[in-house]
Amino acid sequence: SLSHQIVQLVKDATRDAAVVKSFEAAKGLRSQRPDKDIMRSYRFHPSYDITFTLIVPEPQNVNVEWDIEAGTRDYLQPLLDSLLEYTSISVTSQVLYLVSLGGKPKKGDNFYYYTEQDLPHIINPLETKLGSHASNSPALNFIVGIPTQDRSPLYILDSNGEKLPSNAFLSPRWGGILIYNAEQDNATISSSPAQSIQVNMHRVMEVFVSQIRLLLNIHAQMVTKELKWEIAGWLRCRCVENLATATSTLQSLAQLLEEIGNIVISDEIGKEVESAVASIKNSRQLLASGKLREAFQTAFFHPSLLELLYFPEDQKFAIYIPLFLPISIPIVMSIMQAVKWFKQQKKAKSE
Repeated sequence: SLSHQIVQLVKDATRDAAVVKSFEAAKGLRSQRPDKDIMRSYRFHPSYDITFTLIVPEPQNVNVEWDIEAGTRDYLQPLLDSLLEYTSISVTSQVLYLVSLGGKPKKGDNFYYYTEQDLPHIINPLETKLGSHASNSPALNFIVGIPTQDRSPLYILDSNGEKLPSNAFLSPRWGGILIYNAEQDNATISSSPAQSIQVNMHRVMEVFVSQIRLLLNIHAQMVTKELKWEIAGWLRCRCVENLATATSTLQSLAQLLEEIGNIVISDEIGKEVESAVASIKNSRQLLASGKLREAFQTAFFHPSLLELLYFPEDQKFAIYIPLFLPISIPIVMSIMQAVKWFKQQKKAKSE
């Protein structure tokens, strides 16, 4: 009896809550209360793009240096290496000069501050200046913002009016912003002719790595001294999510075939469906036996499954013609009247 209770306790602590959330989100189920974890994190994707950006609004007054390569190597790379077998994550960095944080901070006692209501106004102006994202992979943006001298030091206050220790905030399914005050880390090296700041990468990456874990849905309660435990929890959640997504897609295809009886399905698509169903069954068996890596690789959701919702060309015309026909009739009548008018004008000139 005691051993059974211990086993059940371990299951509840490491699996059930996170797995149920992932399953319900993938199946499109709606709970009565929105779940912050599901709303905040990205759905699984085979690749992600991470961009670190340093914003320096007054390069003429402040010389800012940051060793982003060392910061990525020392603090982020261990996490990337542990996920390399399951998803590809590319990391880039950039420095933007003459760009300021959005919004208008309020004046406090010898400092300036943003409230929680001001935070959305910080992101919106910055998005247009971060550069275009020419990729099919979800983008994770992380920004280190240096305040201008006339608005320094600059802090973020919580709902109780207290300064956030991290002086950073997270935007769901987008990224995070950290406001870096040189005074906070005693980072000022010199003040003449221009102030020189060496960004403390430990403080910056400590915040950003925590935010990356949240956005990728790597749960903090699964973190131990051994990274493999949290990756096991992540694999379990992503495996269930992919299984639910693949099942839902095939159910949509089956429903479509029932509603449109004469739809044409080629033998190639039929084989793809059979292969997908077999993979789902195999993955469920592997997952039940605790073989997470094999189950995840079998349940890997490929975007080509969406192509199974297939319409032949003749059926596309049958669908679109009734939509465009009411619009095309007035256009054709207008063209005929225009042609008739031009003929009358030409005839009048010849007479």
